[in-house]
Amino acid sequence: MKCQSHSTVDPDPYDAGAELGDAVASIEPHAVILFSSINYDLAELRTGLRDALGNPDVIIFGGTGDGAYNRERVISHGASALAIHAEGVSFTLARCGGADSDPQGAGRACATSLLEAANRAQSGVGPPDEMPVRLAFLLSDLCVDGAAMVAGVREVLDVPLVGGLVGDDWTFKQGHMVIGDEVCERSVGMLGLSGKFEFASHTASGWQPIGRPGVVSGAEGRTVYSVNGQRTFDFIADQTGLPPVGLDLGVVAMGVAVADGATANGDGRGSGRTFLRSPVRLDANSGAIEYFSAIPVGTTVQVCMADKDQVLAGAEQVASGLEQLSFSPAGIIAVSCSGRKVILGSQIDEELHGIQSAIADDVPLTGFASFGEIGPFRTGCNGSVAHTPSYFHNVSLVCLALGPADEVENC
Repeated sequence: MKCQSHSTVDPDPYDAGAELGDAVASIEPHAVILFSSINYDLAELRTGLRDALGNPDVIIFGGTGDGAYNRERVISHGASALAIHAEGVSFTLARCGGADSDPQGAGRACATSLLEAANRAQSGVGPPDEMPVRLAFLLSDLCVDGAAMVAGVREVLDVPLVGGLVGDDWTFKQGHMVIGDEVCERSVGMLGLSGKFEFASHTASGWQPIGRPGVVSGAEGRTVYSVNGQRTFDFIADQTGLPPVGLDLGVVAMGVAVADGATANGDGRGSGRTFLRSPVRLDANSGAIEYFSAIPVGTTVQVCMADKDQVLAGAEQVASGLEQLSFSPAGIIAVSCSGRKVILGSQIDEELHGIQSAIADDVPLTGFASFGEIGPFRTGCNGSVAHTPSYFHNVSLVCLALGPADEVENC
């Protein structure tokens, strides 16, 4: 496996895409992961990239966010790409619309389509009961309930999922995805990888609980109206000492206790594992808050916050989870919440540097500032790699290291 990354700040979308394509064409990629800020016409960006690559068979997959990551820095207005050349690896695309109205159904349908396509591509290769997909990149829109969408995918695919919700520049309208030659919104998009390669992924945040836990007492869809019988505004104000209108959206998250394997419509009881949910919109009149995923009535919640040091500590946790790998990473994909970017400000590049120090400074890298993150937690020992199931997160950093196939010692 060989990877090459490049970024651009050229404001012209076609020229920016062509610059990316020219920079990575030499490795003759089989797939290109593409991320950009919302100011680009994504169709033009994709066209410029494909024209420069000169190969209509290259798979292009990616989307928009609140900026893009490259090996050196985070760029607020620009585009970044990671090209992957991987002999012995198959790449399969799938897309399903209607994710805003039925996120769990769209996730399920997209995963089913991906699995069917991968089965067709792998027909006659490997044992018939072997999962034809080993890893999947997963993207959807900030308008979509991320936890429900991931739950739908996990009904079909029991493999690590890495990705996030595409978005814009904090207008919270919608993001755009490029899936092959199609640009789409309010959809679920997946890129499945199968064959001979190695990978490791890890997730962390740095946010810490404050105040006392509560139980959601009023909610509908992604909107939480009350906690412990109080308006959600008032519950948060009691825990923080400040009304939510005086706090940044990216600072205050709700820690949610969710049972392993529970869907977004589950009862929230179980393992004690906690996931973070960030606000999308605040209604000062009603005291209600809309989140990036539903938090059902009966769920135990606790307000969580982080300062710059704690955000960077979360990045260090991710970096430590990618140390002592049994393979040499060829490329890195980073999905980091745009709220982390807001809190860190001019220190946002330090998040990248910590990851690179754990792997290697010269490993090609791409990524984007997301509005919801998808990834597992790494487990394993003595350099081996294993993962928990993948979950939907907010205010988190998910990193994926890809590399050529090596012998891995199992624990």
